[in-house]
Amino acid sequence: MTTNANRRVTDEQIERARSIDLVQFLQQYEPPGELKRIGQSWTLKSHDSMRISADGRWNWFSQNKGGGDAIGFLQAVHGMSFQDAVRTLAGEDFKMIPATQAECKAKPPERAAFALPPKNHGNRRVFAYLHRSRGIAAEIVNHCIKYDLLYEDAQHHNAVFVGKDENNNAWDAHRFTLPSRSNRQ
Repeated sequence: MTTNANRRVTDEQIERARSIDLVQFLQQYEPPGELKRIGQSWTLKSHDSMRISADGRWNWFSQNKGGGDAIGFLQAVHGMSFQDAVRTLAGEDFKMIPATQAECKAKPPERAAFALPPKNHGNRRVFAYLHRSRGIAAEIVNHCIKYDLLYEDAQHHNAVFVGKDENNNAWDAHRFTLPSRSNRQ
């Protein structure tokens, strides 16, 4: 008599298991609250070093394991054999979530359009801090200011470092809070 664990799986079952969306599967079968969104990816409450991308690739950093499908995930995380993982994913128990629901659940949250903070009319404080207090050459500071890679924001007088793409469009910015005059050394 052959046991369930020793039965071979068919090519059709393997193909069906490989087509299963890992995030969909986890949303349906993990306990409520176990799967949670972290930025553009997902993690598991019980394995916080786990990251799962929207396309189903996963990486379990603390265990130095990763993969690209739900079969490998069930093998690594739940200790299933290949056959058991395929049968779980291709089994009659798993009911697909309709595509429209799955797409809504898997979409990352909407982000506000990127906008740089407003510029101050001058860059005196940024220049003074970077050149005089931090010892960065005046030529370097002036170059960054000239090419809009650095400026002083109007509201808080922070230094704003601007990241640009190959077309010279700003796509990223980092604010650095300048110390008050009384705190400067």
